[in-house]
Amino acid sequence: MNLNHLKNLIPANYAEQSFHIGLSSMQQKIDRLLKKPEIPQHSGWNDATIKHFLYSVSQLDTNNFPKNAGLGEREGRVWSSIVRDRYFGLTHGIGRSGDIAAMQPKAAGSSLILSLTQSLTLHLLQLAGAKSTKKVCLLPLCTGMSLVLSFQTLRRCRPKSKYIIWTRIDQKTCFKSIIQAGYEPLIVEPELVDNIYVKTGEESKFDEYLNQVGADSILCVLSTSSCFAPRSPDDIRRIGSWCQKNNIPHILNNAYGTQSASIMNAIEETQKNYRLDAYIQSMDKNFEVPVGGAVIASKCVSFIDKIAQTYSGRGSISPILDLFVTLVSQSQVDWKNKWKERKNLEKYALKQLEILANDIGESLISVPHNHVSMAITLNNLTNPTELGGNLFYKSITGPRVVAKNTSKTILDHTFSSYGAHCNNYPHHYMAIAISVGVKREDIDEYCSVLKRQYKKKRKNNKI
Repeated sequence: MNLNHLKNLIPANYAEQSFHIGLSSMQQKIDRLLKKPEIPQHSGWNDATIKHFLYSVSQLDTNNFPKNAGLGEREGRVWSSIVRDRYFGLTHGIGRSGDIAAMQPKAAGSSLILSLTQSLTLHLLQLAGAKSTKKVCLLPLCTGMSLVLSFQTLRRCRPKSKYIIWTRIDQKTCFKSIIQAGYEPLIVEPELVDNIYVKTGEESKFDEYLNQVGADSILCVLSTSSCFAPRSPDDIRRIGSWCQKNNIPHILNNAYGTQSASIMNAIEETQKNYRLDAYIQSMDKNFEVPVGGAVIASKCVSFIDKIAQTYSGRGSISPILDLFVTLVSQSQVDWKNKWKERKNLEKYALKQLEILANDIGESLISVPHNHVSMAITLNNLTNPTELGGNLFYKSITGPRVVAKNTSKTILDHTFSSYGAHCNNYPHHYMAIAISVGVKREDIDEYCSVLKRQYKKKRKNNKI
């Protein structure tokens, strides 16, 4: 919009003020992002700026040209105006058939959003602590399928490999990703410590597998940094050192670890001083966006490029667009305050859960180095899983109730004490996660409802 034209239509003093305070300040934010794509330093964009930018950028895609004769099988055509508005007209998706990160000639606007979101995400991971991370790959996939893609990429440089060393975590995604990629898991069973929490043991089992099958037969080690209590996160520094010593790749499942400073600092130390080929996290669990995307990050630019080139076909821009809007809406100060608040709530939840456990005659399961999840025993209940159902119907969602001696078969492999991450775990328990977005009142309501429902079950002797 031209200021001189405005002056011809409305009083000059009105035009000057409105232009510089309104339109000009909005454009300055946009220009600043295009010049240096980083998380805004002090204040995020408002909704008006975001919508203005997205609708403007969408005009760079050929499907939004005033006159365009599209004769291909895919021209960004969308029948429903509701769907078109949901995407701000950015309907071409991301990537090309041979590379999910490639720029599209027919979709300059969509490509720009992808490029900006990659830079913003990289900057956020660096702010979170992983400063030596050099590149990210944004995928319209869940964490598990992103693990599969990482394994398939590694296959090209380790063609003789048949196995993946996996530190057991009782979450189906990791185990199924190994099988889906065509590999056999060499399972490292965690150990029970002090009869209460679980952690991965020493590297003797790693060495045993190495001697048993040989280094060339091992694709990588798959470790875990974020997990539900009673399991402690893996010591990824130690595992990274072992991988470096034996020249074996190291992939990290960092599903919801971005929000934890201790985890991100461990990632930074591991990829700087030892070996960590890539770490993978969920978009929704870390950045408060809808389910549907994952971030693969690494200090090795060439490995991220190869992962992008392994992806078959184009991808939906939906999770990338969600992430872009979320990242520009919040400043660096906002993110740091959010992480700090989560840490404070973790301490608060631990204290409240300890008080509750003592009141109902159970024990707090506080897990060393697990700064996201905690649990309490439910040993006085004969059927603890019913308590989880009761909480759900009282609008308490998220807690995981695990009964001891529960086995589960996943793809022909049976795990004993499934949910507890190790064989023969001796307690019934309920675990929760204090992740980004949790509020103090959520914790208070959970403890209040759990206390009432627990005592009701004990009194009625129905469990």
